[in-house]
Amino acid sequence: MCLSGAGNKDLAAKLGQNASPPRIFLDDLIPKSLPCPALALLNADDLTTNLELVDQRYPRSHGEPAQRLIVAVDHTYLQRSLQQVRLRGRAGLVGGCWWPSDPSSAFLDFADLPENPLQTPKAPLMLEMLAWDPNAAKKECYSLASMPMSLAPKIEEEKNRGNHVSWIIGGYWGG
Repeated sequence: MCLSGAGNKDLAAKLGQNASPPRIFLDDLIPKSLPCPALALLNADDLTTNLELVDQRYPRSHGEPAQRLIVAVDHTYLQRSLQQVRLRGRAGLVGGCWWPSDPSSAFLDFADLPENPLQTPKAPLMLEMLAWDPNAAKKECYSLASMPMSLAPKIEEEKNRGNHVSWIIGGYWGG
């Protein structure tokens, strides 16, 4: 098996991927009471599950407020590539750019691949959302969401160029 059990060694060779199996599978994280941050912003339920699991990792005393965690958002640069992965019971490719206005490239399901998946815009950076309890006895940090992103917004039409950032802030983030 190669890369998270997707099992397509020919595709791995075309994409220049390592065909050795991973040390841990993404689908094994939640049954082990660990958050699965991979593409968690595609589905609100996945993000909610991650938040609940992280909250459970930090026991709190009676009377301690529920809002005790710190969340940080960061970007990490990536080598642009597509990787095979099995995520939430589906095999596909990750590494394509995710935009709040168009999440379709973030996960390319093998059951419904586009005509030429190698032409998918590949993400140059990863959005990472981390959470931790600064007052916990054991200092641990957990990832809530990891999303491959582009350096620029996806512009569908030239006339929308100036409105994109306000749409993300106002429409996507609930402002």
